[in-house]
Amino acid sequence: MVGVNPIKSVAVYMQTEQGLEHTATLAPEGVTDDLLFGASIAIAGNGSVCVGAPGANEGAGAVYHFVNHEGNWHGDVILSGDHESINATGLGTLVKSVGDDFVLAAGP
Repeated sequence: MVGVNPIKSVAVYMQTEQGLEHTATLAPEGVTDDLLFGASIAIAGNGSVCVGAPGANEGAGAVYHFVNHEGNWHGDVILSGDHESINATGLGTLVKSVGDDFVLAAGP
């Protein structure tokens, strides 16, 4: 996985017999440069992907979760830093996988 500059998408590459092959591009609808989508990327053991967008929601940030079903990538969850139970700044600055789970970082 590679964040594409300007950071607005994530390019997915898979290893094949011929080498690396570009298989998909992940991006939320209406993505803009200021979201910083792709600033951080983590791949879990089960193959799902979290992508950080620390500039989303006026700097509160967001994390997008994608799953691959038989070669088709789907975004299934968006965690927003401006949600009242989170109240974060820059959510998605860091995403890390731990087995099949993810750890997300944000400021106060």
